Amino acid sequence: MSPTAIHPTSLASLKRHAKSIGRELGIAHHEALDEAARRAGFKDLRDAQEHLAKPAVPFEHSAFLTAYWEERTDLLDESTKIGCGRLTLQLPLRMPLGELVSEVSLENTPYLRGFILEASDHLETRLDCCSEDDAYTALGRAARALLFMAGTGLAGEPSIERELRAPFLSDHCSYWYDPETKEPVTLSEPYSNYISDSDRDSLKWSDLHLAETSWKGIYSPGRAHPLIFSRSEDLIQRLEQQLSAMVESYKWVKPGIDTGSYAAQFYSPGRRASGIERTPRPMPSPLGVVRNGSLPYGSRTGGEASLWRPAEPMPLAFHMQIGPILYALTYSQDEHPAKKLAYEAWSDLSQWVCHEYLPSEDLNIDTISVYEGPLLLHYDDNQQRLSALSKVIELLDSGYRDCSPKREILKTLGRAEALLRKQLS
Repeated sequence: MSPTAIHPTSLASLKRHAKSIGRELGIAHHEALDEAARRAGFKDLRDAQEHLAKPAVPFEHSAFLTAYWEERTDLLDESTKIGCGRLTLQLPLRMPLGELVSEVSLENTPYLRGFILEASDHLETRLDCCSEDDAYTALGRAARALLFMAGTGLAGEPSIERELRAPFLSDHCSYWYDPETKEPVTLSEPYSNYISDSDRDSLKWSDLHLAETSWKGIYSPGRAHPLIFSRSEDLIQRLEQQLSAMVESYKWVKPGIDTGSYAAQFYSPGRRASGIERTPRPMPSPLGVVRNGSLPYGSRTGGEASLWRPAEPMPLAFHMQIGPILYALTYSQDEHPAKKLAYEAWSDLSQWVCHEYLPSEDLNIDTISVYEGPLLLHYDDNQQRLSALSKVIELLDSGYRDCSPKREILKTLGRAEALLRKQLS
């Protein structure tokens, strides 16, 4: 008796038929898939995938991805700028961008961590890229990550503890999970695609399964070779089918690219439809320009605002008294309620002193060491810590002229002081 012909209309339908055939003939799932393909009139599974993988759902939606770039010969010297601009990529999708990512999930999603959800349909890099090439690379990887998520249903793994380590060829790894089965998935993209017999043996004792497909990956298609690991054999088989379908789907995806002025912010259709104006990107303030008794310092990268410190320095002798106190309050092994806030003040002051007193032959001390220890002081109880903190506040109050950074650090230490008083009451 000849096998019963079947008429699948999709890969999912073919897979369902394969399960029945596998039970009927008592054969492995991959053999059943080939048999199902032949019964459907195809040469084999690959031939079926090529014909059935054409998108049943059209790419009706678009996601826009923007990266700003500024190239300098010296990254720390803005006067060495040799070019800047904006790139915006339009990526066709079968679903709205909001079904793939949210403002919160971006932090856990590989290749999208440096982006913000600027509008319902628009992702934008938070910071400038260092060159136009870097901007193209960032947008390409982000676009491929979105297509990977859309094609497989995987999401970024939010828990470091759940990350699945690749047993071999571990390079350019990204960590994912399947929301349906809750199984973690690791995508490793090494430059070598050689898998030894001992590597395959390691899969058995590590209780892992490996997906190998013609999909080119996310990190560097054509150079790196994607390997996907999971503990679930069923999930691996599903991913192999989905990724094979994605390869065919890519023929339908034609991203558009728009090059624009660095100063011109991109307005996506979603942003325009909202009727809400864009806020300007945060930018560093000009160096050396005093504003209300304060000077800017910190990052010089577009997309990040400057930090501020008092324009007039505090006497170095005051720093040398404050440093050991805050170091002891911050790095003592004893837990106390003011520890976190003391650290915030310690972190700011350790940077301020280095800007206020630059290295010179006349300076007989390394300013970095003023706040860096060693641990010279110890406080036995909260009463001693409160007294030490009060001394720091007194020195800061008399050491700096009134300005916003001084007020902020005193407010921080005032909160720390209040926590200690509460413990003592």
